[in-house]
Amino acid sequence: MPLKPTLPSRSEIMRTLATLALATLGGTAFAAVGLPAAWLSGAMVGATCGLIFGLRLHVPNALRDLTMLVLGVSMGVGVTPATLHAMARWPASLAILGATVVAIICAAIIVSRTFGWDRNTAMYASAPGALSTVLILAEESGADMRRVVIAQTIRLFLLVAVLPFVLALIDPHTIGTGLRTQGPANTAIVDYILLFIAGIAGAALARLLRIPAPILIGAAIASSLVHGLDLIEAPVPLAIQLPAFVILGAYMGLRFHGTTFAMLRAEIAASALIFLSSTIVALAGAFLVHWLLAIPLTETMVAFAPGGIEAMTIIAFSLGLDVAYVGTHHLLRFLALALTLPIVSTVLRRINDRQ
Repeated sequence: MPLKPTLPSRSEIMRTLATLALATLGGTAFAAVGLPAAWLSGAMVGATCGLIFGLRLHVPNALRDLTMLVLGVSMGVGVTPATLHAMARWPASLAILGATVVAIICAAIIVSRTFGWDRNTAMYASAPGALSTVLILAEESGADMRRVVIAQTIRLFLLVAVLPFVLALIDPHTIGTGLRTQGPANTAIVDYILLFIAGIAGAALARLLRIPAPILIGAAIASSLVHGLDLIEAPVPLAIQLPAFVILGAYMGLRFHGTTFAMLRAEIAASALIFLSSTIVALAGAFLVHWLLAIPLTETMVAFAPGGIEAMTIIAFSLGLDVAYVGTHHLLRFLALALTLPIVSTVLRRINDRQ
Protein backbone atom coordinates (compact mmCIF):
# COMPACT_ATOMS: atom_id res chain seq x y z
CA MET A 1 0.00 0.00 0.00
CA PRO A 2 1.30 3.49 -0.74
CA LEU A 3 2.72 5.34 2.23
CA LYS A 4 1.08 8.57 3.29
CA PRO A 5 3.39 11.58 3.57
CA THR A 6 4.37 12.29 7.16
CA LEU A 7 3.47 15.77 8.35
CA PRO A 8 5.87 17.49 10.74
CA SER A 9 4.88 17.37 14.38
CA ARG A 10 4.17 20.48 16.40
CA SER A 11 7.48 19.98 18.19
CA GLU A 12 9.41 19.85 14.89
CA ILE A 13 7.68 22.99 13.64
CA MET A 14 8.51 24.89 16.84
CA ARG A 15 12.14 23.71 16.77
CA THR A 16 12.43 24.75 13.11
CA LEU A 17 10.99 28.19 13.83
CA ALA A 18 13.38 28.63 16.76
CA THR A 19 16.30 27.58 14.56
CA LEU A 20 15.39 30.04 11.81
CA ALA A 21 14.85 32.81 14.35
CA LEU A 22 18.33 32.31 15.82
CA ALA A 23 19.84 32.07 12.34
CA THR A 24 18.08 35.23 11.21
CA LEU A 25 19.24 37.04 14.33
CA GLY A 26 22.83 35.98 13.66
CA GLY A 27 22.63 36.97 10.00
CA THR A 28 21.10 40.33 10.87
CA ALA A 29 23.85 41.03 13.42
CA PHE A 30 26.61 40.16 10.94
CA ALA A 31 24.98 42.23 8.20
CA ALA A 32 24.53 45.20 10.55
CA VAL A 33 28.28 45.46 11.07
CA GLY A 34 28.99 44.98 7.38
CA LEU A 35 30.64 41.55 7.44
CA PRO A 36 30.89 39.73 4.08
CA ALA A 37 28.67 36.67 3.49
CA ALA A 38 26.84 37.90 6.57
CA TRP A 39 23.59 35.97 6.12
CA LEU A 40 25.39 32.65 5.69
CA SER A 41 28.11 32.91 8.33
CA GLY A 42 25.96 34.85 10.81
CA ALA A 43 23.14 32.32 10.54
CA MET A 44 25.59 29.48 11.20
CA VAL A 45 27.00 31.23 14.27
CA GLY A 46 23.51 31.94 15.59
CA ALA A 47 22.37 28.31 15.25
CA THR A 48 25.63 26.98 16.69
CA CYS A 49 25.30 29.17 19.78
CA GLY A 50 21.80 27.85 20.33
CA LEU A 51 23.03 24.25 20.18
CA ILE A 52 25.95 24.80 22.52
CA PHE A 53 23.59 26.36 25.08
CA GLY A 54 21.38 23.29 24.96
CA LEU A 55 18.52 24.29 22.66
CA ARG A 56 16.89 21.61 20.51
CA LEU A 57 17.08 22.89 16.95
CA HIS A 58 15.95 21.42 13.65
CA VAL A 59 16.04 22.06 9.89
CA PRO A 60 13.81 19.68 7.86
CA ASN A 61 15.51 17.82 5.04
CA ALA A 62 12.90 19.07 2.56
CA LEU A 63 13.67 22.68 3.48
CA ARG A 64 17.40 22.03 3.17
CA ASP A 65 16.95 20.46 -0.28
CA LEU A 66 14.81 23.38 -1.47
CA THR A 67 17.49 25.77 -0.27
CA MET A 68 20.18 23.86 -2.17
CA LEU A 69 18.05 24.06 -5.32
CA VAL A 70 17.54 27.82 -4.99
CA LEU A 71 21.22 28.50 -4.45
CA GLY A 72 22.21 26.06 -7.17
CA VAL A 73 20.17 27.76 -9.88
CA SER A 74 21.37 31.15 -8.59
CA MET A 75 25.00 30.21 -9.15
CA GLY A 76 24.66 29.60 -12.87
CA VAL A 77 24.14 33.30 -13.56
CA GLY A 78 27.86 33.95 -13.16
CA VAL A 79 28.94 31.71 -16.04
CA THR A 80 30.11 33.81 -19.00
CA PRO A 81 32.26 33.30 -22.11
CA ALA A 82 35.15 34.75 -20.10
CA THR A 83 34.71 31.92 -17.59
CA LEU A 84 34.99 29.32 -20.35
CA HIS A 85 38.12 31.02 -21.70
CA ALA A 86 39.76 30.97 -18.26
CA MET A 87 39.33 27.18 -17.97
CA ALA A 88 42.52 26.70 -19.99
CA ARG A 89 44.51 27.63 -16.87
CA TRP A 90 42.72 25.24 -14.54
CA PRO A 91 44.66 21.95 -15.11
CA ALA A 92 47.84 23.40 -13.58
CA SER A 93 45.81 24.80 -10.68
CA LEU A 94 44.16 21.42 -10.11
CA ALA A 95 47.55 19.66 -10.10
CA ILE A 96 48.82 22.02 -7.39
CA LEU A 97 45.58 21.44 -5.46
CA GLY A 98 46.24 17.70 -5.47
CA ALA A 99 49.70 18.24 -4.01
CA THR A 100 48.31 20.43 -1.26
CA VAL A 101 45.76 17.77 -0.23
CA VAL A 102 48.57 15.25 0.37
CA ALA A 103 50.61 17.87 2.22
CA ILE A 104 47.62 18.89 4.37
CA ILE A 105 47.02 15.35 5.58
CA CYS A 106 50.73 14.69 6.22
CA ALA A 107 51.17 17.93 8.16
CA ALA A 108 48.06 17.29 10.25
CA ILE A 109 49.17 13.76 11.10
CA ILE A 110 52.51 15.09 12.35
CA VAL A 111 50.77 17.78 14.44
CA SER A 112 48.12 15.54 15.94
CA ARG A 113 50.56 12.78 16.86
CA THR A 114 52.13 15.18 19.36
CA PHE A 115 48.77 15.11 21.20
CA GLY A 116 48.70 11.32 21.29
CA TRP A 117 46.17 10.85 18.49
CA ASP A 118 46.54 7.60 16.57
CA ARG A 119 47.32 7.66 12.84
CA ASN A 120 43.79 6.86 11.63
CA THR A 121 42.19 9.49 13.84
CA ALA A 122 44.71 12.08 12.68
CA MET A 123 44.22 11.28 9.00
CA TYR A 124 40.43 11.45 9.05
CA ALA A 125 40.37 14.49 11.33
CA SER A 126 42.47 16.39 8.78
CA ALA A 127 40.84 15.28 5.50
CA PRO A 128 39.79 18.53 3.74
CA GLY A 129 36.28 17.80 2.50
CA ALA A 130 34.23 14.68 1.60
CA LEU A 131 32.86 14.75 5.17
CA SER A 132 30.25 11.99 4.79
CA THR A 133 32.79 9.60 3.26
CA VAL A 134 35.39 10.56 5.85
CA LEU A 135 33.08 9.83 8.79
CA ILE A 136 32.04 6.44 7.41
CA LEU A 137 35.62 5.34 6.79
CA ALA A 138 36.77 6.74 10.13
CA GLU A 139 34.21 4.65 12.00
CA GLU A 140 35.18 1.51 10.09
CA SER A 141 38.88 2.12 10.79
CA GLY A 142 38.40 2.30 14.55
CA ALA A 143 39.40 5.96 14.73
CA ASP A 144 38.33 8.07 17.71
CA MET A 145 35.05 9.42 16.29
CA ARG A 146 34.68 12.14 18.92
CA ARG A 147 38.01 13.66 17.92
CA VAL A 148 37.31 13.30 14.20
CA VAL A 149 33.88 14.93 14.45
CA ILE A 150 35.07 17.80 16.65
CA ALA A 151 38.11 18.54 14.45
CA GLN A 152 36.03 18.46 11.26
CA THR A 153 33.26 20.58 12.79
CA ILE A 154 35.68 23.21 14.08
CA ARG A 155 37.30 23.34 10.63
CA LEU A 156 33.96 23.95 8.94
CA PHE A 157 32.88 26.52 11.53
CA LEU A 158 36.07 28.57 11.31
CA LEU A 159 36.13 28.55 7.52
CA VAL A 160 32.54 29.72 7.11
CA ALA A 161 32.71 32.23 9.96
CA VAL A 162 36.16 33.70 9.30
CA LEU A 163 37.13 33.16 5.64
CA PRO A 164 34.75 35.76 4.12
CA PHE A 165 36.07 38.38 6.55
CA VAL A 166 39.69 37.57 5.66
CA LEU A 167 38.93 37.75 1.94
CA ALA A 168 37.29 41.13 2.37
CA LEU A 169 40.41 42.42 4.11
CA ILE A 170 42.58 41.16 1.27
CA ASP A 171 40.49 42.61 -1.56
CA PRO A 172 37.76 44.92 -0.22
CA HIS A 173 37.06 46.51 -3.62
CA THR A 174 36.00 43.38 -5.49
CA ILE A 175 34.43 41.14 -2.85
CA GLY A 176 30.69 40.98 -3.34
CA THR A 177 30.52 43.02 -6.54
CA GLY A 178 29.98 40.08 -8.85
CA LEU A 179 26.69 38.82 -7.41
CA ARG A 180 23.85 39.40 -9.87
CA THR A 181 20.48 39.84 -8.24
CA GLN A 182 18.46 41.57 -10.91
CA GLY A 183 17.58 40.52 -14.41
CA PRO A 184 16.24 42.49 -17.35
CA ALA A 185 13.14 44.52 -16.71
CA ASN A 186 11.04 42.37 -19.03
CA THR A 187 11.94 39.05 -17.42
CA ALA A 188 8.81 36.91 -17.62
CA ILE A 189 7.60 34.57 -14.90
CA VAL A 190 7.88 31.73 -17.39
CA ASP A 191 11.66 32.27 -17.48
CA TYR A 192 11.87 31.71 -13.74
CA ILE A 193 9.69 28.60 -14.03
CA LEU A 194 11.89 27.21 -16.81
CA LEU A 195 15.01 28.03 -14.80
CA PHE A 196 13.82 26.01 -11.81
CA ILE A 197 12.62 23.16 -14.03
CA ALA A 198 16.13 23.03 -15.51
CA GLY A 199 17.57 23.07 -11.98
CA ILE A 200 15.35 20.21 -10.84
CA ALA A 201 16.28 18.17 -13.92
CA GLY A 202 19.98 18.85 -13.31
CA ALA A 203 19.68 17.84 -9.67
CA ALA A 204 17.88 14.60 -10.59
CA LEU A 205 20.56 13.72 -13.15
CA ALA A 206 23.36 14.52 -10.70
CA ARG A 207 21.78 12.26 -8.09
CA LEU A 208 21.44 9.49 -10.69
CA LEU A 209 25.13 9.87 -11.54
CA ARG A 210 26.02 9.89 -7.81
CA ILE A 211 27.67 13.31 -8.01
CA PRO A 212 28.38 14.74 -4.53
CA ALA A 213 25.99 17.43 -3.29
CA PRO A 214 23.71 16.52 -6.23
CA ILE A 215 20.99 19.13 -5.71
CA LEU A 216 23.40 22.04 -5.40
CA ILE A 217 25.87 20.93 -8.08
CA GLY A 218 23.28 19.55 -10.51
CA ALA A 219 21.13 22.67 -10.33
CA ALA A 220 24.19 24.89 -10.72
CA ILE A 221 25.38 23.02 -13.82
CA ALA A 222 21.92 23.15 -15.41
CA SER A 223 21.58 26.85 -14.64
CA SER A 224 25.07 27.48 -16.03
CA LEU A 225 24.12 25.79 -19.29
CA VAL A 226 20.90 27.73 -19.86
CA HIS A 227 22.56 31.01 -18.94
CA GLY A 228 25.79 30.26 -20.83
CA LEU A 229 23.83 29.42 -23.98
CA ASP A 230 21.78 32.60 -23.48
CA LEU A 231 18.53 30.61 -23.35
CA ILE A 232 17.37 32.28 -20.14
CA GLU A 233 18.44 35.45 -18.34
CA ALA A 234 16.63 35.24 -15.04
CA PRO A 235 18.75 35.49 -11.89
CA VAL A 236 17.04 34.56 -8.64
CA PRO A 237 15.88 37.72 -6.78
CA LEU A 238 17.78 38.75 -3.67
CA ALA A 239 14.57 38.42 -1.65
CA ILE A 240 14.74 34.68 -2.30
CA GLN A 241 18.51 34.28 -2.06
CA LEU A 242 18.90 35.82 1.40
CA PRO A 243 16.43 33.46 3.16
CA ALA A 244 18.19 30.58 1.40
CA PHE A 245 21.53 31.72 2.85
CA VAL A 246 19.96 31.91 6.32
CA ILE A 247 18.48 28.41 6.08
CA LEU A 248 21.71 26.89 4.81
CA GLY A 249 23.71 28.68 7.49
CA ALA A 250 21.37 27.26 10.13
CA TYR A 251 21.77 23.77 8.67
CA MET A 252 25.56 24.09 8.79
CA GLY A 253 25.35 25.18 12.40
CA LEU A 254 23.43 22.02 13.31
CA ARG A 255 26.56 19.98 12.62
CA PHE A 256 27.60 21.00 16.14
CA HIS A 257 24.75 18.84 17.48
CA GLY A 258 25.88 16.89 20.54
CA THR A 259 28.98 19.03 21.06
CA THR A 260 29.45 20.31 24.61
CA PHE A 261 31.83 22.80 26.18
CA ALA A 262 33.60 19.88 27.90
CA MET A 263 34.26 18.17 24.54
CA LEU A 264 35.53 21.40 23.02
CA ARG A 265 37.88 22.07 25.93
CA ALA A 266 39.33 18.56 25.70
CA GLU A 267 40.08 18.64 21.97
CA ILE A 268 40.26 22.32 21.05
CA ALA A 269 44.06 22.63 21.08
CA ALA A 270 44.73 19.67 18.79
CA SER A 271 41.80 20.53 16.50
CA ALA A 272 42.89 24.16 16.22
CA LEU A 273 46.47 23.20 15.34
CA ILE A 274 45.24 20.71 12.74
CA PHE A 275 43.13 23.47 11.22
CA LEU A 276 46.06 25.90 11.34
CA SER A 277 48.47 23.50 9.64
CA SER A 278 45.87 22.67 6.98
CA THR A 279 45.18 26.34 6.35
CA ILE A 280 48.87 27.23 6.02
CA VAL A 281 49.41 24.50 3.42
CA ALA A 282 46.25 25.50 1.53
CA LEU A 283 47.31 29.15 1.54
CA ALA A 284 50.72 28.21 0.18
CA GLY A 285 49.07 26.42 -2.73
CA ALA A 286 46.67 29.32 -3.32
CA PHE A 287 49.51 31.88 -3.38
CA LEU A 288 51.50 29.68 -5.77
CA VAL A 289 48.60 29.40 -8.23
CA HIS A 290 47.92 33.13 -7.95
CA TRP A 291 51.59 33.88 -8.70
CA LEU A 292 51.97 31.39 -11.56
CA LEU A 293 48.60 31.74 -13.30
CA ALA A 294 47.46 35.24 -12.33
CA ILE A 295 44.15 33.94 -10.98
CA PRO A 296 42.76 36.35 -8.34
CA LEU A 297 44.04 35.48 -4.88
CA THR A 298 40.57 35.60 -3.33
CA GLU A 299 39.40 32.91 -5.76
CA THR A 300 42.40 30.63 -5.27
CA MET A 301 42.05 30.95 -1.49
CA VAL A 302 38.44 29.76 -1.55
CA ALA A 303 39.22 27.04 -4.10
CA PHE A 304 42.09 25.68 -1.97
CA ALA A 305 40.45 26.22 1.44
CA PRO A 306 40.13 22.91 3.35
CA GLY A 307 36.33 23.08 3.49
CA GLY A 308 33.34 21.18 2.14
CA ILE A 309 32.09 21.55 -1.40
CA GLU A 310 28.72 23.06 -0.46
CA ALA A 311 30.05 25.63 2.00
CA MET A 312 32.99 26.83 -0.10
CA THR A 313 31.04 26.99 -3.36
CA ILE A 314 28.27 29.00 -1.73
CA ILE A 315 30.77 31.33 -0.06
CA ALA A 316 32.28 31.96 -3.50
CA PHE A 317 28.83 32.72 -4.87
CA SER A 318 27.86 35.01 -2.00
CA LEU A 319 31.08 37.01 -2.46
CA GLY A 320 30.74 37.32 -6.21
CA LEU A 321 33.77 35.13 -7.02
CA ASP A 322 34.15 32.68 -9.92
CA VAL A 323 31.85 29.86 -8.82
CA ALA A 324 32.85 27.60 -11.71
CA TYR A 325 36.54 27.76 -10.76
CA VAL A 326 35.94 27.25 -7.04
CA GLY A 327 33.29 24.57 -7.51
CA THR A 328 35.38 22.54 -9.96
CA HIS A 329 38.32 22.44 -7.56
CA HIS A 330 36.23 21.34 -4.60
CA LEU A 331 34.29 18.81 -6.66
CA LEU A 332 37.44 17.15 -7.99
CA ARG A 333 39.07 17.19 -4.56
CA PHE A 334 35.94 15.54 -3.14
CA LEU A 335 36.06 12.82 -5.77
CA ALA A 336 39.80 12.28 -5.28
CA LEU A 337 39.38 11.89 -1.52
CA ALA A 338 36.37 9.59 -1.91
CA LEU A 339 38.35 7.34 -4.25
CA THR A 340 41.73 7.31 -2.48
CA LEU A 341 40.82 7.33 1.21
CA PRO A 342 39.35 3.77 1.15
CA ILE A 343 42.61 2.54 -0.43
CA VAL A 344 44.75 4.38 2.11
CA SER A 345 42.54 3.12 4.93
CA THR A 346 42.98 -0.47 3.77
CA VAL A 347 46.76 -0.08 3.59
CA LEU A 348 46.90 1.43 7.09
CA ARG A 349 44.71 -1.35 8.46
CA ARG A 350 47.08 -3.98 7.07
CA ILE A 351 50.08 -2.16 8.49
CA ASN A 352 48.42 -2.08 11.92
CA ASP A 353 47.57 -5.78 11.70
CA ARG A 354 51.23 -6.63 11.06
CA GLN A 355 52.45 -4.61 14.00
